[in-house]
Amino acid sequence: MSKYTQIPELRKYFEQSNVREGDLGPRGQQFRAWFALIRVLRWEQEFVLEYMEYELRPHRLCGNDFKWREVPPLDMRKLSVDLLCRFEGEPTWCELKMCGDAWTSSAVLQILFYGSMLSGPYQEDRCGRQFPNRFRRMRPWLGVIVERRDEPGFKEDFDNAVAFARHERTRQCLEKHIAGMIFVMIDPQNGGWGIQRQPELIRW
Repeated sequence: MSKYTQIPELRKYFEQSNVREGDLGPRGQQFRAWFALIRVLRWEQEFVLEYMEYELRPHRLCGNDFKWREVPPLDMRKLSVDLLCRFEGEPTWCELKMCGDAWTSSAVLQILFYGSMLSGPYQEDRCGRQFPNRFRRMRPWLGVIVERRDEPGFKEDFDNAVAFARHERTRQCLEKHIAGMIFVMIDPQNGGWGIQRQPELIRW
């Protein structure tokens, strides 16, 4: 945590000219472009996830002089969250895993890590400044979007990830800053993607 206290003023999450295309992988890029065009993922009338932006950096810093004391192999200043969506008027930070990528449990680890950087009043204010009038409330959700696959163990991994999010200890740890977690399983449908089963929605 001491490293976080050393971070200077944060710039905007997103500048199109600085986004490195391909971070989502070829299939992820296809899904993102489709999602940006369609704007919503819908499950009947019960669930609507709206597209906002993609590849947003939690630690986008002002100036060039800030360095971690111990430079990690992967510089956390360059990490980005796959998607920013909107659910029930609130920002929803999502990790996307398509076929050929890691499974649901990996996505949960990543979005929890990003969520720790994106939670709290300063980040809520930052999100509100960059996206004015886009959200009714600023309490964030964490989301996991995975493409269904028939590999042995995939469904069990998905179900275990949901069970982890539903665990009481998980709620106790995260409810102060995070509204809840959303798990969405998609598959190809009609030239795009659709929600394959009812989304798992965990409110804290």
